[in-house]
Amino acid sequence: MTYHLNSAGCALAAAAIAGTALTFVSCGGTATSPSSSPPSISLTLSLNPSTVVAGGNTQGTITVTGLQGAAATINIAASSAQATPAPATVAIQAGATSATFTVTTSTVSATTTITLTATLTATVSGTNQTASQTATLTITPQAQPPVSLSSCSMNLASVEGGKSTQGTVTLSGAAPAGGAVVQLSSNDTNNVLTLPTSVTVAASSSSATFTVGTREVGGAFQITITCLLGGSSANAILSVQPAPPQEFVLIDSAGNLAPGGFDIFVNTDRGLTNWLTRTGSEGLQCAYPSGQQFGFVAVVLQGDTTPGRRPGKDMSAYKRVQFQLRGAVGGEIVDVGMKDNTNADDGNEVKKRLTLTSSWQTFSFALSDFSRSDVKRLYVLFELVFEGAQGRAVFFRDVRYVP
Repeated sequence: MTYHLNSAGCALAAAAIAGTALTFVSCGGTATSPSSSPPSISLTLSLNPSTVVAGGNTQGTITVTGLQGAAATINIAASSAQATPAPATVAIQAGATSATFTVTTSTVSATTTITLTATLTATVSGTNQTASQTATLTITPQAQPPVSLSSCSMNLASVEGGKSTQGTVTLSGAAPAGGAVVQLSSNDTNNVLTLPTSVTVAASSSSATFTVGTREVGGAFQITITCLLGGSSANAILSVQPAPPQEFVLIDSAGNLAPGGFDIFVNTDRGLTNWLTRTGSEGLQCAYPSGQQFGFVAVVLQGDTTPGRRPGKDMSAYKRVQFQLRGAVGGEIVDVGMKDNTNADDGNEVKKRLTLTSSWQTFSFALSDFSRSDVKRLYVLFELVFEGAQGRAVFFRDVRYVP
């Protein structure tokens, strides 16, 4: 320890006291000792780069001043688990002034800011010293590859005209922020479909649905729907079918004939035509007269009755003909048939022979059973044919075509 006296003239003396070298300068005044403070330590913390994409690394550098050659230990901590310093503790060797470390990052869903803190501890000139510094690291999400269209599908392959159905577009991954707009179009030139021009897949979703409306149609249509997203496209096929027909009632349960151009012809080989009557709840009664070779009751289309020029009705949408019959006493025999507009009046059309009871019975035949008559152009839609000289009474009602 050194003491300085004033400049009036001094005498220098040296002594050793308690093993400490002292230097005295005496000049008749009072000796004073200046104050002593520990050395000042500072550090800087830098990251290169300070912004990284999630999953990437950055390098941290710590620089220290004021160590005066002493060694130091530095602990590094991150404010979030998305950043991991490695190693978490670094050492500055005696005589060194800096050290480096690596920060690894993990996945983030949005841009994330993380604070890294470096805390130093060291003993300098016998004094324990601490210092700290922070740095900011920004982690950005990984760029997602552009999504493409994976598929376009309909929840129904076929739909009845006049009804709606749903379609689904599916992407190869999640839609980006703002969603993905898929363009919709079709090859529908008959205005069968009501189709939106686009459907939006919401952000973070991978699929979306859209509604397809249809109008009633008289025939079948097969329509291709095209879905387009950027340079990727996919197709779906929708079949629009006519609505199945309702049952067509030719003669109702009271014996009334359907409106819309139908007649009932009654005749025998001898020209008798007055043996058909309406009875109400018992439908129509055929009182086939005795002494005839044959007779018939036929429900026909109105129009020209000349063979070769007769009208025809398309009944191909139906599968079966159904009707009710009973005899007056039971045991009556009658044939049931139908004819197209090209069948001759020679009795060669296919007929089904029935033996009746006195109770009402319901009969049903496939239209295909009447193989000699083209159901796309029927002229006689229902006929009862009687044969033989024996008279008989037969009741019939509720004649209908069933899809």
